[in-house]
Amino acid sequence: MPVPEVASDTASAATMLSPVLNASNGDGSESETTSAILASVKEQTCAVDECSVSGLHAHHPRDCLFYLRDWEPSRLQALLQNNEVAFNTEPPPGTQTGGPCTPFLMLK
Repeated sequence: MPVPEVASDTASAATMLSPVLNASNGDGSESETTSAILASVKEQTCAVDECSVSGLHAHHPRDCLFYLRDWEPSRLQALLQNNEVAFNTEPPPGTQTGGPCTPFLMLK
């Protein structure tokens, strides 16, 4: 990938970093400052139902299962049951239960 050339004098560098973006208000008569555009982006809510983040952010573009780490065990169990995947919640033989450790739900 070629590297863009850097402007040698400060005047051309200042015009390259202009704080005004040419964004129209609908009829093409005005331009908004970068801060006004960013302020409007911060107010937008996410279209993903499970997401509570507002503002500019991204979600994984593929249908990956990374987000499952945030699901509750009951929801994970329902997902497995709906897709007819066998699982158990019993600890493996020889595992101590009822000790000083906090019990947790184990899915296999």
